[in-house]
Amino acid sequence: MINYDEQITIPFSAINSISVNDKNTGRSIAYAALGTIGVIAVIGIIYALTKSSCPFIYIQNGEEFIFTGELYPGVLTANQQRDDYLLLPNIADVNNVYSIKITNELKEIQYTDFVQLLEVNHPEHVKVLLDKNGNPHTFSNIMSPVNVLVDNLKTDGSPALVKDNTSYLFDSKMNTSSSTRNIELKFNKPIDSETAKLYLTVKNSMWLDYAFGKFNEQFGTYYNQFQKNQQETTKEKSTLWMNAQNIPLSVYLKTNTGWEFVDRVNTVVPMASRDIAVPIDLKNVTGNDVVVKLETGFMFWEVDYAGIDFTENLPLDVNYINPDEAIDGNHANVTELLSASDQNYFVQPNIGDEVVVHFKINEPKADLNRTFFLKNRGYYNYIRNYDGEPNFQKLKLFKEAGAFTDFSKYEYEALMDYENQFDLASNTK
Repeated sequence: MINYDEQITIPFSAINSISVNDKNTGRSIAYAALGTIGVIAVIGIIYALTKSSCPFIYIQNGEEFIFTGELYPGVLTANQQRDDYLLLPNIADVNNVYSIKITNELKEIQYTDFVQLLEVNHPEHVKVLLDKNGNPHTFSNIMSPVNVLVDNLKTDGSPALVKDNTSYLFDSKMNTSSSTRNIELKFNKPIDSETAKLYLTVKNSMWLDYAFGKFNEQFGTYYNQFQKNQQETTKEKSTLWMNAQNIPLSVYLKTNTGWEFVDRVNTVVPMASRDIAVPIDLKNVTGNDVVVKLETGFMFWEVDYAGIDFTENLPLDVNYINPDEAIDGNHANVTELLSASDQNYFVQPNIGDEVVVHFKINEPKADLNRTFFLKNRGYYNYIRNYDGEPNFQKLKLFKEAGAFTDFSKYEYEALMDYENQFDLASNTK
């Protein structure tokens, strides 16, 4: 018989991963491989994760609503808004109607401007992904890396080969003047290839969420005023700060003259991985290899899969489908609020708020497959009541480039020191 009042102690070494499961279906909606992250750190991260993120989205798979991802990730003010594109891989129709559910399950106020279904018709033998600007790219011959370097050291390339939650964590313990970390991926280049498309399966780490929460705590009782002031900050200023702190995932290409910047992948938050395309121009690359570098701040991202396709994009038939009906948790029809990018927001201010959105679709075209994405736009504000006086002297340091990246590494090392002391005390006892 199980004694539920009995305390059970599990050694850190016996725990390989932690998952967060949907209480209704039992399905995993977040997964963290521990790697070098200590259990105490992960527990703190999961606690932080319950407090900050963005709207959760569930899709109807024909039998039930299943968790799929989050909308407009990392957009904390109206001025930062951008179109976001989320792949819906398992969505299924019921009588030619696709349905999604958008929920607020966190301490925040969510402002959704619009949602729109993108239907991409394509040949059966290809996969389709969108880049961050919503441009479709076809993948028919994905090649794996032949060599992987982590912070300039050769490493096992297997994490990039399969989508299995075995990821590169940007967590090496090297001591340098910068707290950024990088991965270099080398691919064989076909003769005369002038363009390529990187296929990435990535997500932000739970650690980034935790570190950002610790940063916000520095504002203490001033935080709500700070957040109010941020609503007036320009998109350009916010983007410059995020880039300077190495929060996006930066992509570089090795050329004849050195590393050439390609693009930055916007934050996608930690609850679910995203498949993302990154187009690459190869005109400045000679030789038989293509080398791509992914760089970010200490433990900000997880890369589960990486491949490249050198084939030309195939012509595609793309349809944009507006909501047919949207009903909120109070049974009110809010379709008009979600049908256009007009800053007339559907607002979810409370935990438990939800809306179910239906899209009518046509019959599939003969000999073609369909891939669906959800185009969305909006922003969210945290609800926080921090105690203590604001540490303005420390906060001024975060204006410097790389300060938040260094802060992340410092907080991690502090937690690891605490864990080691906890282990020592437990073993002594």
